[in-house]
Amino acid sequence: MSVSARQPPAVIVPDGQTALGLVRSLAPQGVVCTVCAWNQLGPAAYSRHARVIRCPPPSSGRAFIDALIRIGRSFSTRPVLFTADETSTLLADYRREELSAHFDLGLASAPQLGELVYKPRLYQICADAGVPTPETWLLNGEPPPVGLSYPAVLKPAQRVIHRGNYQTRSFRFEFGAKAVLVRNAAEARTIATRAQQLGFEVLLQRLVAGPVTNLLTAGVFAGRKGGRALFTARKLAQVPHDFGDGAVVEGVPLPEVGPPALRLVEQSGLVGMADIEFKRDSADGQLKLLDVNPRPWLWIELATRCGVNLPHLLYEEAIASRDAATPVQTTDNITWCSTRSLLRIMRRAHGREGRVALGAAVRAWRRDPSGDDVGWRMAVRQGFWRDLLRAARGQLPEM
Repeated sequence: MSVSARQPPAVIVPDGQTALGLVRSLAPQGVVCTVCAWNQLGPAAYSRHARVIRCPPPSSGRAFIDALIRIGRSFSTRPVLFTADETSTLLADYRREELSAHFDLGLASAPQLGELVYKPRLYQICADAGVPTPETWLLNGEPPPVGLSYPAVLKPAQRVIHRGNYQTRSFRFEFGAKAVLVRNAAEARTIATRAQQLGFEVLLQRLVAGPVTNLLTAGVFAGRKGGRALFTARKLAQVPHDFGDGAVVEGVPLPEVGPPALRLVEQSGLVGMADIEFKRDSADGQLKLLDVNPRPWLWIELATRCGVNLPHLLYEEAIASRDAATPVQTTDNITWCSTRSLLRIMRRAHGREGRVALGAAVRAWRRDPSGDDVGWRMAVRQGFWRDLLRAARGQLPEM
């Protein structure tokens, strides 16, 4: 089927909360959005602003790339490809030249992507830019450092790794989170050994003390011609609690976050979009960089609601039509909540932190301005409930 549009359409892979945020950011700007999905659980496919195309998951290897190429060829106007998770981003980068024949890619360049997702190199860039990071050791078969206080953080040098022949492996899938809190040296050795056997390089990092609300984020856009856009936010809750994705996030101007984030952008030469996460260390008050995700992220919609439409800036950059205007974040505090995480937050809401997270989640859910009715559309579809049951039984290839 051939699809035409007045301006280049967007193809978004995979379906999920990030994809929904991309749709809600791009469609109001007149961009026709197509979401690639391999099951009926993702919310973007139920948006009134998107069309859906079935596509095999990245775990299918070459079939995933071939499907994207067929989808790209189906458009009469060259589309922009957005990758909305780490695995799809890694595979799109791996076959960048092949996909570039059919798409304009909403990806950072290959060297930039490689440097920012590989933490040893990222932390060196931070050091060069004068951006503090937690004290970190790369474990290459050596025992944990003597004298390190526990608990400590064990994390992969790169969260998703390429295993050859289009196959990938995810640390989150193997260990249930993007990092692991280890309570002693013996536990660190056990988990590090298992991770290394799976092919991951492993880092041991001094724990940055403080509650979830000390996690502060800069969403940035950097254009080839020097344009910059900045959005800042703080987490109010995350799932899993120790090292998870933002479940309730408040968009709020944070003047202390912008300068180190922009220094990192300048030092890395980033062109594109990134989520830069810091944590204020309760022990010394210092803001320390934890991670960088050079792609759209779970609550990207919040940036748009706060007046900084990062997805549309990336879209304009991809099609080489960026103007000089730089959006400015609203001074209003706006809260976003992951509907999928709301029940989990309610189950564990206790103490002051739990009450703050729960109250913010309920306010965000009630004040959702999208008018998209995604939840109701999902609830009345038999396919959603069928795939939900299959997922509970472990019968879906990927989530």
